[in-house]
Amino acid sequence: MLLRGNDRLDELLVQFLGLHGAMEVSELHAACSKSGRDVSVQGIYHELRKLQKLGIVLKVGVTFQLSISWASEFMLFADRVYENCINSASARAILPLEGEKRTWEFTNLLRMDDFWVQIMQTFFAETGNRELFGWIPHPWYYFAQPRKVLDFYRFVTRENRRLYYVIGEETFLAHRYVETLSADIFSHSFAPSPVAFGKHIYLDVTRPYIVKISVDMATARRIEQLFLSLKDIADLSFVAVDRALNQPARLRVQIVHDDEKARRLERKFRDYFGLPR
Repeated sequence: MLLRGNDRLDELLVQFLGLHGAMEVSELHAACSKSGRDVSVQGIYHELRKLQKLGIVLKVGVTFQLSISWASEFMLFADRVYENCINSASARAILPLEGEKRTWEFTNLLRMDDFWVQIMQTFFAETGNRELFGWIPHPWYYFAQPRKVLDFYRFVTRENRRLYYVIGEETFLAHRYVETLSADIFSHSFAPSPVAFGKHIYLDVTRPYIVKISVDMATARRIEQLFLSLKDIADLSFVAVDRALNQPARLRVQIVHDDEKARRLERKFRDYFGLPR
């Protein structure tokens, strides 16, 4: 039950039971159909029997539910994964020492975005800071990897953190992005920015770290064109996103450990959003 896709029926059934609690087979069948999965009732029974043998699912009367003992073991596993990936190994591999910087090169926006999310979560875990400030020319990642973005915002919600972002341009897609986010965790404004960066630079800062993402000009222009040209969500096709975001790119991610510089940048954002220093 570790994979993100729903290609396997057993994964999908565990997801439904985890999200909705005890369910009858007819309810599971309806949920599968609603998700676009064409499966028979017999097929669902077959997978449930396998899950029962593995100790993952229990049958209580006419309903099926997840085993509490399995769920507890899964949570323990998840805690260990978090500790290893975020609090220890990931931090050592990602964060520079005081006065130093680290740089990575990427040729694909989506793989760079995966790393970007890891960096921001590591920032929160390592610093204990509750706020992160940033400059985003265009929030392209939301339309390219919405599930990953929503996972990150759920993490921010669970950890009681808050994001303050300046977005480079007021476009239809930018409004779609901010409308989906909770005001409890997210504050935004449109340009001008309190810091001077172009449309090819993305910035995040939380003391004592600064992450700066540089996008080559051709990629920046494709992203710009995507956001300026689309006026209706119905026009946001896979082809349009692929054309803008999945072409070869030259990308650089740099993290700087400089408390004084981070303090100055954060002060500018705080003044901009009317926050106490």
